[in-house]
Amino acid sequence: MAAQSFTTAVITGTRGGLGSAISRRLLTLNPNLTLAALSRDGSGVAGLDPAHKNRVIPIQCDITNEESVRAAAEQVKAHLDDCQLVWNAAGLLHSEELGVKPEKSIRNIDPHMMHQQFAVNAYGVAYLGKHFMPLMKQTKSRDPKVFASISARVGSIEDNQAGGWITYRAAKSAQNQILQCLALEHARNNIVCAALQPGTVISNLSKPFIADPPVLHLKSYFCIFSLKKCIFVCRSHM
Repeated sequence: MAAQSFTTAVITGTRGGLGSAISRRLLTLNPNLTLAALSRDGSGVAGLDPAHKNRVIPIQCDITNEESVRAAAEQVKAHLDDCQLVWNAAGLLHSEELGVKPEKSIRNIDPHMMHQQFAVNAYGVAYLGKHFMPLMKQTKSRDPKVFASISARVGSIEDNQAGGWITYRAAKSAQNQILQCLALEHARNNIVCAALQPGTVISNLSKPFIADPPVLHLKSYFCIFSLKKCIFVCRSHM
């Protein structure tokens, strides 16, 4: 299946930098695509081309709340005949609203911050798998379906040579393990699961940790560059 052949997709985090960029790119590449845009406020895709508005179904969904994910899956089922692609782009590194920031030391470990990090970066992926995999299994196409999620390089235990960001690292590691279990469980259903490492993308999530101006920071990437690479990875497994 080429990227251009997607006709149905579910994207989470569509108000964020990567989630909105992924949505806009897929809508551009796939003229017959209908996209369910999941976000906490249910307001659709940020920066959406008005020409694509009729192909987007805005749905309110808080991935940290299983009941919210279940209700979103029911809405998707009511609007779409099948589900070829589920792509989770929701993530949390820091938030003044939630009182979350990455720790520099084990001395900074806080139960509230740990819960928030795991709720978004790990539990949410499990909830999405639980409630959207059944929809993907019902998809009639013989081509592989794709369940993808934005992980992070810092979730790698082997790659961790710097320490710090303890809870974020641990939550992303947990996400990787969840995705591996989903992949093994649903391989017989022709569903490919992908943990995608997009690099340090210039977005609100990473903005406090990127040099200014960001174009001079060689280890940071614009959303469009990163998502093209992520889409390439998905296509290579089809």
